[in-house]
Amino acid sequence: SELYLWTIDDFKENIVREFVLRDKLFDKLVQDSSIDTDKRVKAEELLARVQKGESFEELAKQYSEDPTTASVGGDLGIFRADDMVDEFARAVTALQEGEVSGVVRTKFGFHIIRLEKVIPGSSASETQYSARHILILGTTLDEILNERVVGTAVKKFL
Repeated sequence: SELYLWTIDDFKENIVREFVLRDKLFDKLVQDSSIDTDKRVKAEELLARVQKGESFEELAKQYSEDPTTASVGGDLGIFRADDMVDEFARAVTALQEGEVSGVVRTKFGFHIIRLEKVIPGSSASETQYSARHILILGTTLDEILNERVVGTAVKKFL
């Protein structure tokens, strides 16, 4: 069918393709260990404080940059692993109840995760989790691109 005189292929090429390419580019940039080193260090310092026995909830309230969960001590509520991005889901499913992850990098930034409870389901995909996290936001793709554009000389030839 056609929407605004576009075929499905036109829609994919003109709209969807940009989002797919942006996601692929950002995934590659996230893997670049030279990006956000200061933010990783901040997350590692918070992890060390958690490991020394400081309150996870209080550290989340004070330092987490997740606007939705910081005020409630990093509480993510109940979710399925499939509801989360892959790196986060792998980290959560590898934890035992009460255990704290290392620093986990996702497209959102650097997470420290504490698994609160596993609620078994009839299958692995139906299993639910309750967890808390502390998030140090990563640099966005637009910020990375703008930073690189500013450092690039552009010449115009007439």
